[in-house]
Amino acid sequence: MISSLLNPFWLEVIAVIFAIIYLLLAVKKDVRCWYAAILSSSLYFFIMLSANLYMEAYLQIFYILMAIYGWFQWNKVDEYNNKFIVKTWSIKRHVIVISSIFISAYVSGSLLNIYTDGRETSCFPDGWIRIRQRRIGRCHARQPHPG
Repeated sequence: MISSLLNPFWLEVIAVIFAIIYLLLAVKKDVRCWYAAILSSSLYFFIMLSANLYMEAYLQIFYILMAIYGWFQWNKVDEYNNKFIVKTWSIKRHVIVISSIFISAYVSGSLLNIYTDGRETSCFPDGWIRIRQRRIGRCHARQPHPG
């Protein structure tokens, strides 16, 4: 029974079920939604990793961290007004965060392009072109990376 649940198909079915549970609980503003989000993203991490979709797998780690953050934030309710605390960022902070995301994407894409077999899933535009060419049957074998 357990070995059949480890089949990627059933793992994905279970992950989807937890994702739906997350949505239903989030709509009701039930803090338990974050547990379902963590479980769903954890399952998707292993599914994506087994498919050699490395950035998708690590994106699930980001989702897990955001679910943990969400859980903490939803547990920080203003004792007097019983409302969620909402914070806003300055333009400067937005620019810093967005710049950091672009730099991180470039660095992680470069490392994946060099050290993994997932070359055509690169975050670079030439990766998008290779994927498109492959789908229409005109993709040629990529030359080995120099170095």
